[in-house]
Amino acid sequence: MKVTVVIPALNEEENLRNCLDALSRQTLTDFEVIVVDGGSSDSTVDVARGFGAQVVVLKERGIARARERGFREAKTPLIASTDADSLPPPHWLESLLGPFSDPRVVGVYGTTAHRGVKDLGAKSFRLWQRLHHLLRLPIFLGPNFAVRREAFLRVGGFQEPGGDFPSSYPEADDFLIGLKLVRLGKVVFLPELCVTTSDRRLSLLHFPRELVLYTHRYFQLLCWHYTGRLVPRGKHGKA
Repeated sequence: MKVTVVIPALNEEENLRNCLDALSRQTLTDFEVIVVDGGSSDSTVDVARGFGAQVVVLKERGIARARERGFREAKTPLIASTDADSLPPPHWLESLLGPFSDPRVVGVYGTTAHRGVKDLGAKSFRLWQRLHHLLRLPIFLGPNFAVRREAFLRVGGFQEPGGDFPSSYPEADDFLIGLKLVRLGKVVFLPELCVTTSDRRLSLLHFPRELVLYTHRYFQLLCWHYTGRLVPRGKHGKA
C-alpha cells in the first residue's frame, strides 16, 4: 500500500535536513513526503524542496493545524507522521506498515527516545505506553505513528470535539488522534519501533513547566474520551 510521510516544521532547516536524510535511507522506498511549513524565516522550505518533498506553507501556526493540513493533502491510503527534529530508523516505514495487512487495523504507533538522554527514561516511558495500550488508551507520538487515511477522515482528524484545533501548548494532537481511532477499529502498538528525537524540551529550565502543562492536557483529553465526546464522524470528517 502506498504511504505518505507528513512532517510539520517551523524554522527547522538543520533538523529537517537530518530527518529527510534519514528517510532517504528507508528500506521501503516507494513513499511520498509532505512538509508543512508554519511560516519559517530560515531555509526550511528550501531544504524540503531540495529533498524532493512536497511543501505546503500555512499562514496559521500550530502543530495540529500543520499535521491536519498535511494529512488532508496526502492522497495515499496510508499516512505516516514524524517530526522535523526526529530521526526514523531505516526499517521505520516498513515496520509501521506491516500491521495494516490486517484490514481491521486503523492505526499503528511506536515509541520515542530523546537523543543524549539515558536509556532508563525511554524504557520507563515505553512501560507507560504499554500500560495505556492495555487500557485502550493508545499514546500516539508525533514522530512515530501511521493511520489509514479513511479512518483519519472519519474521526475528524486532529480537531477537538467542538470542531476547533488545539490553540495552546501543548496541543497533544498525537494523543488526541489515538484516543479517537481506538473507538473506530484496531490500534497496534510496536514497543520496539523507536524513533529518536531531540532533547531540547527536557532542559531543567523547561521540563517542570512542560510536565505541568502536559498533565493538564492529558486529563482534559481523558475526560473527553470517557464522556464519549471523541466519537467517529462521517466519511469525510463531518458529523
